[in-house]
Amino acid sequence: MCCVKTVVKELVVETEGTYYAVDLTSTVAEEVKKAGIKNGTVTVFSEDPLCPIFTIEYEPKLMSDLVTYVKKLSSDETKARLLAATVLGTSLTVPVVDGTPVTATFQQIVLLELNKEGGSRKIYLVIQGE
Repeated sequence: MCCVKTVVKELVVETEGTYYAVDLTSTVAEEVKKAGIKNGTVTVFSEDPLCPIFTIEYEPKLMSDLVTYVKKLSSDETKARLLAATVLGTSLTVPVVDGTPVTATFQQIVLLELNKEGGSRKIYLVIQGE
């Protein structure tokens, strides 16, 4: 019988301002590999409530459409950004199979900056499994 291993990793992501998106997919995959987890899960959590983490096809037109959608959530931009952060959520858990985080075809793990100004954003990875 094998034991479940848990690795917690703190990372800092730099953002450049409102609606700046960061593709975290390769970073998450690299950290899973370093952790040596073959099968389990990885949870990605943003400490900042206005930096949601989610999966999406990370391509310019779709990201632009997402920003347009967010802006239409409310006539007040601040409220729109708060609603978007609530709907998108600050954490995401994906399975790890054969040492690789699994997302749907063409999906990447993305952080979206919804604060008025960019900066250093702390995220945590909790990698668990065997």
